[in-house]
Amino acid sequence: RLSWRSVGLEGLTVMLHFWLLVGPGFYVAGVAMFAQSVFARTTATTRPVMWQQAFQGGDVLQALWGKGGQMLIVVRCALVEQIAFALFTGLFMILRYGYSPFLCCPAARITSVTSWVYGHVLQVHSLILLTHVALNVTWGILAAILNPEKFLPMGTAAVVVIVVVVTTNRELSAAARALRNVVA
Repeated sequence: RLSWRSVGLEGLTVMLHFWLLVGPGFYVAGVAMFAQSVFARTTATTRPVMWQQAFQGGDVLQALWGKGGQMLIVVRCALVEQIAFALFTGLFMILRYGYSPFLCCPAARITSVTSWVYGHVLQVHSLILLTHVALNVTWGILAAILNPEKFLPMGTAAVVVIVVVVTTNRELSAAARALRNVVA
């Protein structure tokens, strides 16, 4: 018999898993909508979609399918990818947490196939997120060259993060090699 506390804890765990998978994409969606608002103020030829309309829902969803306001194709692709990933993650989590591994063979087969497919979808989504972050870091470093007073702290922080990650990776790899040599 399950207690309410254990059911609540499991529910929170599932919600945390969902948020950790879908949450970083909201950053990409936010930056995409910021780019859309810059486009709307500078080069839009018809009524553009503004980022504030994302909270209304209907205008953005209509613009994603080419109806309603004008939207950049890059923004459209980023938002469609994020929405599709969130829906696919929700479906995967329902299948993953809904089926027990002790069920009959077809249910276990469905779970293993969806895990394999979702692994590939997650790899593509992670590649898109990492590409987006790399582009933002690159533009931050380039902006530090053009306007050092405003963007140098961001450019410096990006370079420091890169150097720390590379240095830590080299040190840990060297320690692992030394440990393998001692054990072998």
